[in-house]
Amino acid sequence: VGQNSDNVIAETVGLQNLVDLIRSTTRIPQRAHTSSALFMSVDHCFPIKGKGTVMTGTVMSGTVSVGDTIELPDLSMERKVKSI
Repeated sequence: VGQNSDNVIAETVGLQNLVDLIRSTTRIPQRAHTSSALFMSVDHCFPIKGKGTVMTGTVMSGTVSVGDTIELPDLSMERKVKSI
């Protein structure tokens, strides 16, 4: 217990207390079935010479692996995933 410049008594709380509080007040979200189709929000898309087109973004649901074919509906295209 200490006192700050405003003469308010402050209690020192340890890091383990903070970790325990976070663990007791948060939950792990339930994931959608992994067999669902890939749904990805694309942030950036750019070409890299010799590698192909690179897309970055957030996977909202589903999964993707190297070798999978993904569909880009707005572009009416399908492409193979070369690397992750």
